[in-house]
Order: sequence, then C-alpha cells, then structure tokens
Amino acid sequence: MESITVALRKDISRSLRAGHPWVYRDALERFEAAPGTVVTVRDPRRKLVGRGVAERGPIAVRLWTTNDEPIDAGFIRRRIRDAIALRRRLAPPATTALRLLHGEGDRLGGAVCDAYESVGVLRLDGAASERWLDPIAEALVEEGRLEALLVKRGRRGDTSVEVLRGEVPDAPIEVEEHGMRLLVDVHRGQKTGLFLDHRESRRWVRQAAEGMRVLNLYGYTGGFSIAAGLGGARAVQTV
Repeated sequence: MESITVALRKDISRSLRAGHPWVYRDALERFEAAPGTVVTVRDPRRKLVGRGVAERGPIAVRLWTTNDEPIDAGFIRRRIRDAIALRRRLAPPATTALRLLHGEGDRLGGAVCDAYESVGVLRLDGAASERWLDPIAEALVEEGRLEALLVKRGRRGDTSVEVLRGEVPDAPIEVEEHGMRLLVDVHRGQKTGLFLDHRESRRWVRQAAEGMRVLNLYGYTGGFSIAAGLGGARAVQTV
C-alpha cells in the first residue's frame, strides 16, 4: 500500500495526540491522496503526530495510531483482536448480539461490525476502509469466530449488501439479548439490523414495565415492546 507524509497547517497536534480520530482537510498543507492511502501526519515542527488513512470529503485523514508503527494487515488484525477480546470480557450473559468493532472507538475509524449469533454485519463509513476491506474481513471472521460475514455500503435508502464470507440466511436471524429473543433482518434492516446501542435501554424498560400500559411510538424491530411485555406490562401497543 502506498504511503505519503503531510504536515499540519494548523497546530491541532495536541487534540490529535489526545485521541481525536480525524484530521480535517483545512488543517493540512496541500493534500492529495487516493482513499485508503497510508498517511503519516506531522506537526508544523515536523514531529510525528500519528498515522492513518486518507479519506474523501472534509475529513482528510482517519487517524488510526499516534505511534510510529506501520499500518498493514498485521496492524488491523491486532486492532480487531483487541476489540473483540474486550467485548468477550464485558459481554452480558444470555446475549448473542454484540458489536465486535466500533470504528473510531477501537481506533479503526470507518469500519463497524456487529455479530448476530455467528453472522457478522460490517458497515463501511467512507472510502478509506474500502481499500482495507480484505484484511478487515479476514480478521473479523477469524478473530470473531464468525461463520459468515456480509458488508453493507451506502446510506439509508441507498444501501448495497454483499456477502463476503460463508452463507448468510435470507430469513431473519434469531438472537438473544439478556435472555429476550429478537429477530434481526441483516439484509434489509437499518444499519446492521438491530440498534445494539439500545440494549441497556430495553433492559430498563423490561425492569420498569410491570403493571403499566406501554405505547411504543415509531417502533422498528419491536424490541422495546417485547421487553415491556416480558416485564409484565398490562398492555403494549406498537406504532
């Protein structure tokens, strides 16, 4: 993979070294690079700030590391291995739907992957991670012990789906969340199929719903309604 070195026009090195994941285009001196190109970023005094990958649009570089280390397939595998190991330590019981990789949160900006049972759903944000799709997919399947992996590209209303590894059933996948059974349509569902960031919110509803009449407006998968019903709600209506 080709690589280039750029210097900051604005000295924002402090925030970047502290963990900000993006270098905006207007913070750089003249910058031209194909998406996915490895970019070494230096401050105005030419000291190393970090290394990342070139992106299109206002974000010029997604910073993946502040260390002087190469970005290659081995780097990506280590990032994904560390991310998955953290989830395995923290995963709640009776739960088979987990976020394995959270882009900027795991210092691998541009890629998010959720696992539903043994099926992974990868979403790419921007063109940079597309250039690194093969090593990302390989690491996710092997480190995440996935039997299948599909990738979703594009935004809501204009999304394409491609199966990268294994076979992904067309029918919804049944998963557990704190023992609650949910169906996930990984092909046609929004984002990766289920809003996993609401897992603890759904658990709270289940704990608080006993004896209540619950109205779930703008329901999507119906997870909140199911949680309320299991929590002992007198009546549940989903719109």
